[in-house]
Order: sequence, then structure tokens, then C-alpha cells
Amino acid sequence: LLTGCPTGGVIKKIGEVIERNGGVIVCLDDCSGERTNRSMIDESADDILLAISDHYLGIHCSVMTPNDQRTANTAQMLEQYKVDGVIDLVLLACHTFNVESTRMASAVRGQGVPYMKLETDYSPADSGQIENRIAAFIEML
Repeated sequence: LLTGCPTGGVIKKIGEVIERNGGVIVCLDDCSGERTNRSMIDESADDILLAISDHYLGIHCSVMTPNDQRTANTAQMLEQYKVDGVIDLVLLACHTFNVESTRMASAVRGQGVPYMKLETDYSPADSGQIENRIAAFIEML
């Protein structure tokens, strides 16, 4: 399971390394993945603006506190997708996900699933280090 905050190029950067090293991303729970797409806006609501705000406030982003929904949702996905390991991808500029990674590590490890926090940015400068860390993590699984 790949969780965390970045979208776009960083997901591609990390996803390719995971797959090149024999891993399979069974669920993507980033800012544009399952977390944001698992619920729909109630189009038949009497107050559509309230329905839209309820939807977006229900997304368990790390800027919401306390964010118990994210760890509970991750626990559910660990079982649903039969996850062997979790990589928590933290974009260096996303401080709230960085702070929340400690809670995420405890929740995931508490279910007996290996966890790795991976901090990166959009540059390719850390590609070698990322390759080594992910290869070792997958080998450990």
C-alpha cells in the first residue's frame, strides 16, 4: 500500500521503483487516490453546498486534527487489499503528513504490517537512495 501526500510525478517516481524491484502497489492512498475518491457527493441533497463541504471535510487529510479516520481507514485497507507492507510517502514540503507519520507507523506496525516512511521531493537527486531503500524494504517482505 502506498500512502501519503504527493501526487503526479512523485507517485510515478516511487511507483516505478517499487515495480522495478518486484513490488506491486495494491492500493494508492495519496491525495488523489482512494482517500479522496471513496465517497461521492450526495447530488440529491437539499443543500448542495453543505453536501460538497461535508464531502471534502470527510477526507482524512493530515491537516485535519485529530485525524483518527486516516489510521482507521488504513487499517481497513490493510485487510481489504491483503497488504504485505506500507510505504508512507511524505513530500518534504508537506509538514502535516510528516508529523502524522509517527501515528501512521504505530497504527500499521500495530497490525503486524511492515512500514517504511519515505521522504522525497520532485527532483531526481535522491533516486539512488530511494532505489536502495525500496529494494531493501521489498526484499525484507
